[in-house]
Amino acid sequence: MDFWDCTGIFLILSGFKILLAQKYDLYHSTDFDVHRNWLAITHSKPISEWYFEATSEWTLDYPPFFAYFEKILSKYAAKFDPLLVKIQKDPISTDYVVLFQKMSVVLTDVFVLFGAYFFCKSFKSRNNNLEVAFLIICNAALFVIDHIHFQYNGMIIGLLLCFLAAFFDGKLKTAAFLFSCLLHLKHLFLYVAPFVGIAFLQQLNSSRLRSGPKAALSQFISIALIVISVSSVSLFPFLSQLDQLVSRLFPFKRGLTHSYWAGNFWALYNFFDLILARFGGMKSGLTSGLVGEFSHQVLPNVPPLATFILTFASMIPALFKLWNKPEKKTWILSFCSIALSSFLFGWHVHEKAILLALVPASGLMLLEKNLFRIFGILMVAGVSGVLPLIYTEFEQSIVIPIFILYLLTTLLFFQADYQKMHLLEKLYIISSVPTVAFVQIWSKLLLPSLPFLPLLIQSLYTALGVHYSFILINLELFSVDSWGLISSIENVTASGDRFFGSNWATQRNHHQDGNEQILGFITQFFGDQPWIKNQSEDAFWNFVYLSQTVQSICTSSQANFYRSRAGLKGTMGALYWQLNDVWPTVSWSSLDHSKNWKPLHHQIKKSFNSDLSLITNVNENDQLEIYAVSDNEAKRGRLKVQTRSWTSFEVSGEEDLGEFELKMLESNLLVTKNVGYLLNKMNCPYGKWNECFYTVTFKTDEDKLFSTWQSSVPIREIHTFNHLNASISISSCEEKIDKSLQLTLESALPQPFVWLETKFRGKWDENFLLITEKLTSVTFKPAGVESISCDDFLKNTKIFYPSKVLVEPPKPSETNRAKLIFVIFSILIAVSCIACCFACMCSGAGKEKIEQSRNLKFGKLPPRVANRRKYRQL
Repeated sequence: MDFWDCTGIFLILSGFKILLAQKYDLYHSTDFDVHRNWLAITHSKPISEWYFEATSEWTLDYPPFFAYFEKILSKYAAKFDPLLVKIQKDPISTDYVVLFQKMSVVLTDVFVLFGAYFFCKSFKSRNNNLEVAFLIICNAALFVIDHIHFQYNGMIIGLLLCFLAAFFDGKLKTAAFLFSCLLHLKHLFLYVAPFVGIAFLQQLNSSRLRSGPKAALSQFISIALIVISVSSVSLFPFLSQLDQLVSRLFPFKRGLTHSYWAGNFWALYNFFDLILARFGGMKSGLTSGLVGEFSHQVLPNVPPLATFILTFASMIPALFKLWNKPEKKTWILSFCSIALSSFLFGWHVHEKAILLALVPASGLMLLEKNLFRIFGILMVAGVSGVLPLIYTEFEQSIVIPIFILYLLTTLLFFQADYQKMHLLEKLYIISSVPTVAFVQIWSKLLLPSLPFLPLLIQSLYTALGVHYSFILINLELFSVDSWGLISSIENVTASGDRFFGSNWATQRNHHQDGNEQILGFITQFFGDQPWIKNQSEDAFWNFVYLSQTVQSICTSSQANFYRSRAGLKGTMGALYWQLNDVWPTVSWSSLDHSKNWKPLHHQIKKSFNSDLSLITNVNENDQLEIYAVSDNEAKRGRLKVQTRSWTSFEVSGEEDLGEFELKMLESNLLVTKNVGYLLNKMNCPYGKWNECFYTVTFKTDEDKLFSTWQSSVPIREIHTFNHLNASISISSCEEKIDKSLQLTLESALPQPFVWLETKFRGKWDENFLLITEKLTSVTFKPAGVESISCDDFLKNTKIFYPSKVLVEPPKPSETNRAKLIFVIFSILIAVSCIACCFACMCSGAGKEKIEQSRNLKFGKLPPRVANRRKYRQL
């Protein structure tokens, strides 16, 4: 992704922001007066009085770094217009005051540009980089909150993205500095401090395992010094008034919820109390729209401590996964989960706090396309949830089109992923447009005497979407299931049960939407496979095979990660949970109900039941790491790497990496080399990585050969599997004296994940294998005492492999049909938008009554619109 592409997007949007900044009579919230007063306080008062000054009700209640920012800004403000730095009780909003403050927000948005660029770059994704950068830079919620409502969230969110980028790139010192600055800019980031603490400790622990305790201790001390230094610069001038500072930063007397309920758990709690109170004939003060402490009429009142406990408890699953699976997907999902925990269960949460999760969640689209359902739902819930902050009539012609345009752009970028969502999920996204239209426009015409009702509807709508996204994120963080063996499923089903979506298939997967989630994993690894949902038995068997392949890849990768850290200074063991099934079903097990091995068990055997385990990994710096683990004895041998083509059995290139001596009972890091340089040297240049793969072999002095393999690109990018069939078959079968059967597999092309499925109970010497020769021999040993003839065995054996089950992408006609549906949907939304604007223009009748009723619900002062005088002095 090119930085100048991002800059172009940023400059175009900035032009629109500048035009809005010059619309002097545009609505802005009391936050505008808050920040103007902070300019005045930091400019006119000594630093010792900043957190005591109370001439205006808009007292300074942000951490010191933000106060320093206001101090710097006030130097220029005083020169631009002295009214900007005048302390007085009443608001000041002349044209020059408005222009300066709004332009200051536009200028500080440059942090969003750099944050979006570095954040997207840190994922090292080849797809959707510019699209995701666009969604971040042009985030509708951020735009509405900063440039109409008025705040400086762009600067803070930009720094947050820079922090995440630094952490993802392994730059812990930079990340520590940035997060320390964030904490002292806005104390909202205390909510995600558990993520930072656990993530940093995990990385330090990994450093201890890789480089020893001294290196880890040195890194810890460096990070600690950075945090202490930043905190000292921030807090030193206020050491004598920390009590006052704390009382300003944490005003617990503001009540459980804000005047307009943020769409979280407490909005639902308030709603149920309101309903129960109505049934009991009681009146509730929860709908007054005022900030303060109100009592629940039926349900128990909630103290701040209860919200803290609930918030932390809801973070525990993500923190647990964060410690146990340190990878980019886990990091971004855990961060979003923890940010949503604070939004859902925190004390006195503002609707604007959704930005903490919403903007980073855009990064999910750089990981896996099936994660769009999380981002899409969270996006419409979060963006629509902040629109009621802008309740004046004229501004609806700005905020509603912005919301619809952002929604349409998102769906246009990811229309294929939108089409894969469940019907109810699609309806939730589509219903956001009429919901926004009703809350922002139609309710004024239809229900002018009930000003809080539309706000209540919007809060509930947002709460449902945010809760649902939170649940999806936590489900995504945990386990990978697979179906049992085909032979076992055949024994308990009729032919009519064997298709994706059948009642039997749904009932047997006890995990809600479990089959859809398995399909999501398959899509992640193998790309879009629309045929899976065909109501055919062959499609179902291929789906079962792919589910087992994905389970094998995921679980064995995790096991290999533990093995690569084996030793007295690292991992001394790993719990392998749920070994077998008690019935034919979907589960985490690696042994089928029939006691036959699933693909996972064959794969895991190579890690845990081998004289020597070879483990390869390409780290985030594109370095190929090769580990070897010998549990039984020290070994010596020669390490080689070979590249091969997916279209030929010949070796393309070879690199002898030398002789190595392995220590027993610990992981041995043998080689760290740049993978691009190594592959290019072996005739597999960048740009053709999807055409080749590489094998790693270790030959001991006793002539024992151990090997593993790795693809240079994700499996879904290997187009050979879609176009060329390896045509694998059993060319011969021989019955041995010990009743075992020796089979010879014949293949036209190299092929991974080759799986032989039979209804007979027994054990393969090797299965789920990588074929690199035209002829490959495998042996099956029956479990019973009776012999099996080759004829019977061959009649009841199926072979599965990628080039047999994977198909080409959708034909152009299907793509055109999808585009047609999207165009129709866009037209319907455009009509809704026009209806909103028409309703806005026709709402003159009763205008006074409506404005009065709405103004009573938002602070003490009505919006200062169209009454601003153009002068520089009072």
